[in-house]
Amino acid sequence: RFPPDHFDTAVTTQACAAGNFTYSGQPFPLTITAKNFAGATTQNYTGNYAKSVNLIARDAGDTTNNPGPGVLAPLAVPPASFATGVANPTPTYTFTVQQTAPASVRIRATDADSVSSLRVLPAVTVEGLAFIRSGRARLSNAYGSALLDLPMVFRTEYWNGAGGWALNIQDSCTGN
Repeated sequence: RFPPDHFDTAVTTQACAAGNFTYSGQPFPLTITAKNFAGATTQNYTGNYAKSVNLIARDAGDTTNNPGPGVLAPLAVPPASFATGVANPTPTYTFTVQQTAPASVRIRATDADSVSSLRVLPAVTVEGLAFIRSGRARLSNAYGSALLDLPMVFRTEYWNGAGGWALNIQDSCTGN
């Protein structure tokens, strides 16, 4: 078995691609690619030649695990997920406290042979970022006759980190 040199992880799109963000607890698409030293995809990282790959959430500056704080799931990608060196899991990142400021979450992949997306030499690291927001849907009260249709205001909000819920004007993905 020839292990890959490193992994590249890529968040191919945010869950709300139009707004470039993902809500806490919402799945987002991730691509993990086994790469050789030259940066080409390792075609044989599949079947019995692949290993289980563990996922770790890091902050954008790569200084701490589980920013927010939050929890990444799943924590492992099974070898059977890899086809010709590429796996496409859909993890979620969930804040442990609902009122958490938006966070950029870097996804690191490491297999049982200590092959990682944190590459030492040359020091080129390709790790995808998920932009996570704590959000809520808010439905305002409506008053009026029971015989008439009442307009009700529906809005999506996110915790802005400054102590309050703010209208999420970037959310064009949530249906109403």
